[in-house]
Order: sequence, then C-alpha cells, then structure tokens
Amino acid sequence: MSGLRGAVKTASVPEQLLKGFNEQLKKEGKKPITIINVDSLDQTVSTLMTKRADFVYDDISVLAPVAKKYAGRVAQVGEVGPSQWMGWATRKEDGSLNKAISDHILAMQKDGELTRLQQQYLGTTFTVPASDFIPQE
Repeated sequence: MSGLRGAVKTASVPEQLLKGFNEQLKKEGKKPITIINVDSLDQTVSTLMTKRADFVYDDISVLAPVAKKYAGRVAQVGEVGPSQWMGWATRKEDGSLNKAISDHILAMQKDGELTRLQQQYLGTTFTVPASDFIPQE
C-alpha cells in the first residue's frame, strides 16, 4: 500500500488505522499512503471510481454491499488491520434486553439464518463471537 492513495471517511476508525499504517511505513523508510478524507461512503466510492483514489478503506460490512453493487468494477481484495466488532448498546439496567438481542443473534448464527442474511445483504459472511468480545479498556 506504500505510495498509494486511499479514500476514507473523515474522523473514522479507518482513517486512524491508515494513519497508523503510515507511521509503520515511515519507520520502514517507505512512502506513506496519501489519505484522501471525505464525508460519506458515497464520496469514498466516487473517489475510487473517478481514479482519484487507488483504494477505499472501511469496515467489511460497509464495503461488502458496495462490492456487490459494483461487481465487475470494484472488488473486495482482503482484510487488513485488527478485527473490529460492532454491537448493540443497551442501558446497563436493561440486562434482559441485552441478553435477548445477544441470544437471538447467536441462535440465528447457529441455525444458519445469520449467514444467509449476511450473504444476501453484504455479499460476504463472518462469524459473530459468542464470548470474549468486549474490548479491554
């Protein structure tokens, strides 16, 4: 990725990760990634399609539908960086709601429904962790 141009949404986790990659590239004496900051997913895709960027960097759940929509014009080429999980947030006192949501998602994963929906709407699949998924503070 050294020397390439990457489009990311401003003030996003992907932007921060690219900045971290640039620090590593600089330490290795390599040319950094030129980071192109935009405000929305549509703008990142536009930047790629108009060849102002060489790649778009975002969460797989964000990019998978883009790759599906523009099949033949863009391709998801892999994963880079640490795994990140998005989740539901409930009030601490709503433990029963949190458990109900978690249990339902895990049941859907167990019976294959979650995989089917991921493939249908995202064009890719991934396994949702059942434990040890809360980040360390």
